[in-house]
Amino acid sequence: MQLGLIIIFNNNHSDINKKQLIEQFSLAKDVEICMVDNKCKDKTLEDLREIRDNCSNVSVVEIKKQIIHEAAKRAGARYMFNNYDLKHLGYIDVNMLKVHHYN
Repeated sequence: MQLGLIIIFNNNHSDINKKQLIEQFSLAKDVEICMVDNKCKDKTLEDLREIRDNCSNVSVVEIKKQIIHEAAKRAGARYMFNNYDLKHLGYIDVNMLKVHHYN
């Protein structure tokens, strides 16, 4: 894998379409995806784990105490660089997917 993508989640349970994400992530064979749970208080973490369990290229980082977005992004980047040999790493806020109607 040479390409990684970090997606930050914060209480997005009602926005997550698990079936669609599993389908899309399964198609992204050359991309390693890291979903970061930024201390969600709803069922977001359960959704992320279910997606991870159904996709071989998806990881979940659970943050125990809610932190600022930049720190959550750094936590995801540290995880990705420690576990994969990546040449490129990107980031997207899950709320941007809502704006563009991808979820």
